[in-house]
Amino acid sequence: MKTINILDCTQLIRDGGIIPILAEKEENEIYVPVSVFKELDSMLSRNILDEIITNKIIRAKRILKINESRIFRWKAKGNADSAILQLIEQKIGDPSVGVINVYTTDEALAKECLAYQQRNYDYPSIINILQYEEENENLTIANNSPTYPKHLNHLECAMWRNNVYLPDFKAKDSLAQEPAPIPTLSGNKTVTKYWAWYVRGGDVYRIYKQIKLHQGETVSLNIVSFDNHCDVYVRLMTYCEADKSEHFSEVVSLSEPTWKTLSYIVPQDCDYFNLEILPKRDSEFNGEWSGIDGFIDDIKITR
Repeated sequence: MKTINILDCTQLIRDGGIIPILAEKEENEIYVPVSVFKELDSMLSRNILDEIITNKIIRAKRILKINESRIFRWKAKGNADSAILQLIEQKIGDPSVGVINVYTTDEALAKECLAYQQRNYDYPSIINILQYEEENENLTIANNSPTYPKHLNHLECAMWRNNVYLPDFKAKDSLAQEPAPIPTLSGNKTVTKYWAWYVRGGDVYRIYKQIKLHQGETVSLNIVSFDNHCDVYVRLMTYCEADKSEHFSEVVSLSEPTWKTLSYIVPQDCDYFNLEILPKRDSEFNGEWSGIDGFIDDIKITR
């Protein structure tokens, strides 16, 4: 699957050094909006820049010229930001595209790009917002915001029984934002409620999000359960699509209705975050319903 890299005007003005790095990999496609080239030319012709910035733009233009055979000049209506959003809309549902990287320091543009991940596509691509640091030529990744910690929202959920996915499980009806039933550890007034009816011992109830996680990042969350009839246990899991590997944290028992904090250091680059809720025995009907329920608070990633 291809990786599409989109570079905005701010990035090119700061430094053009990321382009040769991306051009080294054959599976990479590099897109630069046509308006970026025009803006660079315009800024130089107006001659209102200081010497350092002027030299950076000249260097970026030179690198663009050297690598022009690997660069797609993306033409679309509107400014550079608009062109980038139009390109994402076109490529995110393409089954041949696995990842879309947007190199930008514009927080507003970053939020608009990431909003496409909340839409429904048959073949959704992963969208990453990245920054390039000229000083040490390292990539700093910030998927959900330009800085850490990253907070995960818009989660999904699914149920497995005997390692078989249950397609009739009503996942959309099993997550909701609600006021916190008891004071939270983070101070948040709103939390994510989760629930599932008629669970069996050995079921795996996963609350998850497709997001690029990187080795050394720490995932943490607070969780509470108000039903213990089926002996509720939880753990964190990350999944890597490249080698189909799963990585698990230690199992924690939710034996009482008090907040517990789960923390997990990501052992290798992965593509999915999962919170697994594991009932140890069949749920019991208690006069109103039969299942598990509880609340999740402050899911975040730090580095």
